[in-house]
Amino acid sequence: MINTLGAISVETPHGRPYSMAIRPDTSDANTVFSNMAGNDEYRVPSGLSGWALDVGAHIGAVTVPLLLDNPELHVVAIEALPENVSLLDENLRRNGLRDRAAILAGPASNSHAKVTVGYGDMATDFGRHHEFIGSPTVSGRTVTAKGTTLADVLKLTDDEDIAWMKIDCEACEYPFFESPLVGRIAFITGEHHAGFDRIKALLDATHVVTM
Repeated sequence: MINTLGAISVETPHGRPYSMAIRPDTSDANTVFSNMAGNDEYRVPSGLSGWALDVGAHIGAVTVPLLLDNPELHVVAIEALPENVSLLDENLRRNGLRDRAAILAGPASNSHAKVTVGYGDMATDFGRHHEFIGSPTVSGRTVTAKGTTLADVLKLTDDEDIAWMKIDCEACEYPFFESPLVGRIAFITGEHHAGFDRIKALLDATHVVTM
């Protein structure tokens, strides 16, 4: 169990109350507020069943409201940073959702080759605020682990397709979408970090891609 220093109470995009443990003076609260009722950065749906996927799950700012708004849904959450994995696990337990989420701790990629992610750049105010946002370009602490692939995800779903996916992982979207299994994801929402054209080229054969 980690030492959580704060908590916030909010509502899901579809009006269900929940509580999230956060680390004060970091971007944790901003991330939660961006995905609550009235903001809903990724347009969290309701009425889903089966499996969803959250790549770059961080502390659960999307995974938790997604599960609360979809009681028949399970989620696979991929997160690279160990500190975030611990807080993600705590937030799932805090909201009674741990039995409907599978956490894959490691960087999303297209193979099991080891990937190094940087985080915790404390040299600037911006870096300190975003201490727990991982990126290949950040200087500070690093974590190196084998890549987590879409094939790994489908093993956890017992080969059931993914109904909905959110991805925000500071450029890991490009190798992750190189998987030949990407057509098994019905709907994808998220951010791109190194060019929309690259995303379109990777997904054009299987999805209608819009910005």
